[in-house]
Amino acid sequence: MVPGLADGLDACAGMTVIVEMKSFPEDEYFDPSQRLVHRVLALLDGRGWSDEVILSSFGQAALDVVRRDAPHVPTAALMFARAPEPERLAAVAEAGHRLAHPYDAMVDAGFVAEARRQGVDLDV
Repeated sequence: MVPGLADGLDACAGMTVIVEMKSFPEDEYFDPSQRLVHRVLALLDGRGWSDEVILSSFGQAALDVVRRDAPHVPTAALMFARAPEPERLAAVAEAGHRLAHPYDAMVDAGFVAEARRQGVDLDV
């Protein structure tokens, strides 16, 4: 039996858990209704928002749903590029994300400095 998200959260009680929501527009199975995001938020609501979670995704639309429907839940923008692109951090900050999860090749001293300037924490 494959454990569900609730089982995983139970096993990680007392820890911060990063939940990556797979919702990338270029994926074959992309769901523009963001049903997965709504289900995750419903599960967290049903648990009384007692879990310490950060919701992350490559899909900005998924994160927009979280920011709109559960603004108290921290979000993280997953970022991918093969070279540093610190200019992308402004959009992360403007969208209200606490964290950015950049691909390791994106991170250099300038990227870190811009993240600090924008008030965005990094988790590479």
